[in-house]
Amino acid sequence: MKKYLITILFITLFNSNNLNALNITETIKNTVENNIKVKIGLEEINESKELIANAYGNFKPDINLTLTEKQSSTETKTGGSTTTTDKLSDTYSLTVKQNLYNGGRNNLELEKSLLLFDKQLESFNFTLNELILSAIRGYLTVKLYEKSLEVTEKNFQVIKKINEDAKKKYELGVSTLSDLKNAESSFQNANANLVIAKGDLTIGKETFKQIVGLEPVNLQDLLKFDNKKNKDDILNNALDNNHEIKSLEFDVEISKIDLEIYKKVKLPSLDITGDLSYNDDVSAKGTESTSGSISAQLSIPIFQKGIENSDIRKFQSKLIQNELKLSDKINDIDLQASILSNNYQIYQSQLTASKSKIESNSILLDIVKQEYESGIKTFTDLINQEELLLDSYLSSFDINNNLLITYFEILALEGKLISEFSDYLPTI
Repeated sequence: MKKYLITILFITLFNSNNLNALNITETIKNTVENNIKVKIGLEEINESKELIANAYGNFKPDINLTLTEKQSSTETKTGGSTTTTDKLSDTYSLTVKQNLYNGGRNNLELEKSLLLFDKQLESFNFTLNELILSAIRGYLTVKLYEKSLEVTEKNFQVIKKINEDAKKKYELGVSTLSDLKNAESSFQNANANLVIAKGDLTIGKETFKQIVGLEPVNLQDLLKFDNKKNKDDILNNALDNNHEIKSLEFDVEISKIDLEIYKKVKLPSLDITGDLSYNDDVSAKGTESTSGSISAQLSIPIFQKGIENSDIRKFQSKLIQNELKLSDKINDIDLQASILSNNYQIYQSQLTASKSKIESNSILLDIVKQEYESGIKTFTDLINQEELLLDSYLSSFDINNNLLITYFEILALEGKLISEFSDYLPTI
């Protein structure tokens, strides 16, 4: 599937070789590189990496080297004499302290830091998900306006020719003033539609440029996608891979660990400390001393003002909240899967019907043209049929646009969207 989507986007709506093409891979690449949210997300991931490093640090000893220089002066009076003794000494002390037991809190803190990192990755993936969808929507909008402008220009040229023919026929006396006015009115409407189509395309390109940071050029009309997107498959994929669900699942696991950590606050802790000291009495040459000691400290919490019990109740409540949020999100995803699957099937059916409608209106237009030339159909009939063909083209373009957007929204819901563009995403 990836080899199909990575060449994306577009399904060929109708043959149109004169349109510029937009490379979707460059679209995604530049959207990600230029977005401030991505830069923030990467820094948040770096911060999470440091939490892991700190958690590993809890297993290591504390080592301190203390250097002390002490100068003292002692005055001694004996009978009628006074003696002053100056003393200068240097002391070097090395202290090593290692925790041997703290109820397993260090292990839990490490497990928590790893989960926080994974959760941050999912949050970052969700941000990328939304950015890619925005880029795709902008991309599709430009394409829709390009197609709309193309058929509107064709319609304008046809109406313009009909209007010119109506003027000639009126001058020759073979058509009525009413036919001439209808032709002029249709020409003005076609011109107005052309102005609107050009304006829509300009706005679409500007919007796209704001999202991606590039001009929409080099568009590829290529897309092969899975036509079968039923609700159960979408939901199952989402339950396994959806970034919001996975993030909430991490929240539940983190809350469980927080609860265990605060339960273990009541447990004793055991530390062992080793100390090595060297003293050099500088003022008395040759006077040196070395000492060493090792001690163990067992701390047993007796009373902590009831704060520990309050913390336990707080994290029990937080765990329940996160479990409820996860359940609510799963229900929400279930509903989204139903809506997207239903819309996808509807748009597929509508697109098939719209193509048939275009073919039908094209055939009818050829017939009406012949009947108009032979005097069977009126000028109004010809204009109406031309407008019906234009409307059927525009409707088909809009349906196809909705189909494609829905398809990528399904991929986003399933948590598969960013994997299709992994080559263009930042390395973590």
